[in-house]
Amino acid sequence: MASLKTLQIAGAVLWYTVQHLQRVPGPKEGARVSVSDGKANPEKICQSKWRRVREKRKVRKDKNGLVTTKEDLQTLPFDDNEMRCKPLEDCSTSSGTAPCRKRVRSQYRRAEAELGNKYIQEELLGEGGCGSVFAGCRKADSLPVAIKHVMKRNVFCKIMGEDGKQISVEIAVMQKLAEEKAGTSGAPVALLDWYDLGRELILVMERPIPSVDLYHYIEASGGALPEEESKVIVQQLLNALKEMEDTKIFHRDIKTENILIQTVSSFPRVRIIDFGLSCFTGKETQFRRCFGTPDHVTPEFCRRGTYSSGSCTVWQLGIVLFEMLNRGKTFETGMFLTNKIKITKRITRNCHNFLTSCLAKNPKDRPSLEDLQQHPWIR
Repeated sequence: MASLKTLQIAGAVLWYTVQHLQRVPGPKEGARVSVSDGKANPEKICQSKWRRVREKRKVRKDKNGLVTTKEDLQTLPFDDNEMRCKPLEDCSTSSGTAPCRKRVRSQYRRAEAELGNKYIQEELLGEGGCGSVFAGCRKADSLPVAIKHVMKRNVFCKIMGEDGKQISVEIAVMQKLAEEKAGTSGAPVALLDWYDLGRELILVMERPIPSVDLYHYIEASGGALPEEESKVIVQQLLNALKEMEDTKIFHRDIKTENILIQTVSSFPRVRIIDFGLSCFTGKETQFRRCFGTPDHVTPEFCRRGTYSSGSCTVWQLGIVLFEMLNRGKTFETGMFLTNKIKITKRITRNCHNFLTSCLAKNPKDRPSLEDLQQHPWIR
């Protein structure tokens, strides 16, 4: 038995020696092995350690044909939505178009310097979901301005500009309103300048002085306005909204906080602010996503999840008039639909008819802005 065991060991040593001398490889780690014959498949699952290192150091091209290495990726600009190399436009070198982070930073610095050279920023006026607004003045002539800071991540609505780049719809809408300003009511505040500082947008707008938003104007008047004064405000607001509709602009968030009352004289002048949620649209365009104040959502959106720009604007106009006339009552769609808040009876019949038609639960029963301009209460 001992001699047989010795022979087995000697045979095993001899087989191992022959296999080693002939350099016949067996199945290696990382190789795919067939279950049927036990032989190694030449297709490998992974690479060796040194090959992986060499691949990391290899020069590679992105989809734009730009040659980069791993070390280069540390210094190139990246898209906020995708962590990938993104070439910048209008950056040329001797070898062709290439990413130029320094040039873009220089553009942002120049824009910031231009803003500081032209305007003085003062105290905070207010904050909202989209940005902050500061008081300010123009250095050249001490013109009062409002300086709005909007973080780019809070820009919900964008549009493609003439140069092929995306810009904020708020800027595009205010530029369009400025073009159409001749012969209009002039209710929307004017955009004077805007600056792109990289992470945020700066909008410089006119600041009517003296003025106060309609919400605080109502509070200062004891929680409600007289019907005649409310009519003067509604007339101006109605004309401004009709002109915006004709220009295919939908504000989407008409409310007392977004309406300024310029009190330069005894006659209150209406100014419209905050176009951050506005868009370009047709009168009967259907929307399936609700923007604006949740408490002011239209009944049709509550029922079927859609609404049109024209009927929604009329509904919001009705809400503004409701809060001007109903002392101490804040409008909420849910409470209005369940009759927990009601329209005051201390108004004339024509005024009551105007208000109830604006707040009709069925959008088909609401008049158009053009029809409201012909209403007996307005005329």
